[in-house]
Amino acid sequence: MYSQPNNSEASLPSPSSSQSHLSTPPPTPPRPVRKQPHQIRLQPIGVDPNCIVGKVLTCVRRSPIHPSISLDFADDTTYQLRVDGYSPTYPGIPREFEMNSAMYPLLHAEGGRADVRLTVSHCRFVSLTPMSSLLEDMVG
Repeated sequence: MYSQPNNSEASLPSPSSSQSHLSTPPPTPPRPVRKQPHQIRLQPIGVDPNCIVGKVLTCVRRSPIHPSISLDFADDTTYQLRVDGYSPTYPGIPREFEMNSAMYPLLHAEGGRADVRLTVSHCRFVSLTPMSSLLEDMVG
């Protein structure tokens, strides 16, 4: 700390002030680098979700190992939903589908399979921001 000089000692610093004046301040720690949130591809992989609007869904199957869901339709077509960026060869945060309570019984049916007869009225491509990115933005 610096001491306030007296008028009579204005040209001479006190011993305590010269020590702190000569010592260098501690280095400031580098700011942590924030991870950028996962970016949505401009051209998503797969088909346009609107192509299944109007189709009749007959079966929903969930993989017991990977975050993927197969949708079987009455016209003998099957579409698979996957988590973008998931790779079983790279360890890390487990990836899974997030859903509202209405979808839970379909996707967690006994044996991983639900037989249904539902007409698709809406379908959209959705991307969620990882919660860790949101927390870093709030804290950071």
